[in-house]
Amino acid sequence: FNLRTTLGLSASSPSPEKSLSLTEASSMSSQASLPATLPPHLVTVREEALKQLFGLWGISKPEEFKCGRASHGDLRCQNFRGSWDHLLNLNVSVVLELEGTEAAERFLCVERREEDLLWIRTASASLPVPLDQIRASWSGRAILAYRPLPTDKRALRPGISDPVMVEIRQQLGLSPATGDPNRFDETLRNRIQSFQRELGLRPDGLIGTLTLIGIEGHGSRTDVPKLVSTPIAERHDVHHP
Repeated sequence: FNLRTTLGLSASSPSPEKSLSLTEASSMSSQASLPATLPPHLVTVREEALKQLFGLWGISKPEEFKCGRASHGDLRCQNFRGSWDHLLNLNVSVVLELEGTEAAERFLCVERREEDLLWIRTASASLPVPLDQIRASWSGRAILAYRPLPTDKRALRPGISDPVMVEIRQQLGLSPATGDPNRFDETLRNRIQSFQRELGLRPDGLIGTLTLIGIEGHGSRTDVPKLVSTPIAERHDVHHP
């Protein structure tokens, strides 16, 4: 399969997975230094942008607009810093941080992509903005949301046996493993490495946070807000061994 063909992205070098802590948004705001290319009403404080992102995941209670409540079945957040293509390759709705301003109101929530348009989610509507216009104002930093797998392992490694591997294989469009269906076998390892190369991640064969986010973004689950909705299992160029 080819994610760059699906998403219309160019090739770029792999970047390692990182997990960074989140910082609280400042309560002060100023519209004076916002990027001139974007209408001010699309840009907001981090807390409001996260609220819109969490809403796309089906979370609507104010007390749940925080990351890291995975023990309650909610979301975790992953800070992202990298290239535009790598970010869009993950194919999930995202909060972008804009550059050129120290104001608290420098965040926006990207809901979906339609060709050269990005739809920005606000408290009152979803509005289309040219992709290049957003890219020109982006700082290179973003916040992603994901639901962690029901396992106590920080990263899933080839050779382990864990029930979550059944879901991973389903998301990637793979047939069940021979013998132990919970095993992270060589077939899955090869698929993960190929998938990581397409995402622009280091192809280490481990399922860490960014690889998991990419699997959620390209898999068959319907409860994951995606930039482009076509799952891996439905693409004509996917091989099913």
